[in-house]
Amino acid sequence: MCITGEVDMPDNVAWGSVHGGVRERVELFLGAAKKAPGDTMLSAYLTGASSRGEYSTANPEIDLLLVFPAVGRELLDHLAALGRKYGGKGLHAPMLLTPEYLKNACDVFPLELFELMSSHVLIQGEDLLSGVSISDTHLRLQCERELRWWRLQLRNGYLKAAGDRGWLAGWFIDASPRLFKVMRAVLHLMGGNTNAGNTVVAERLKAASGVDMSAVVELWELRKAGKKPAKDKVFGYFERWDAALETLVEKVDAIG
Repeated sequence: MCITGEVDMPDNVAWGSVHGGVRERVELFLGAAKKAPGDTMLSAYLTGASSRGEYSTANPEIDLLLVFPAVGRELLDHLAALGRKYGGKGLHAPMLLTPEYLKNACDVFPLELFELMSSHVLIQGEDLLSGVSISDTHLRLQCERELRWWRLQLRNGYLKAAGDRGWLAGWFIDASPRLFKVMRAVLHLMGGNTNAGNTVVAERLKAASGVDMSAVVELWELRKAGKKPAKDKVFGYFERWDAALETLVEKVDAIG
């Protein structure tokens, strides 16, 4: 059961104002997705970085949330068949949810739902996200858990690299965008305005907490440009990232 909690909802951005490259790709995909057998799509949202105007022509990454009355094998097979064609156009596999999931999962997946609520543009259908409420207590617990998990993943990645700076550079590029959802949620818990792009959220989090997340921002900017960090900077990124996560965990733990 979802309970109290206010989220900085995104500005009322019209679908028509979204980057043309995003609209074209998404509209083509949705036209094919709506031919799925059985259930009718209730809602379609653009989510993630492209919903905040952070679309990059060098490395387009487009995320969608699709809400159906139910998600079964036929629907999955239909959408999976579209993956090869549209994945090459920068669309990630869509997140598929049901109204029941949105209603009942807020206590166990508050971070994921917070990110959706904070960064989305309604493309079509009913705005079901507007009825979701999240407990800050649940959100804080998951933020601390995620940050501690990321420290473990960082160390594990370092060990897996076995001294291969090129491999570790790729690991950082793949991991960097996933940390911003935690940063955005922590900023919310500290009373900050989360209605902003990733770079601005990191700046606001630094102002609110004193924690410098610029190592993640720099890697995010490289990812958007389709680049990787120079090999001689990789170990420096590891040290900066680890130190920032350690301090941020302490800040989040103190909120509780």
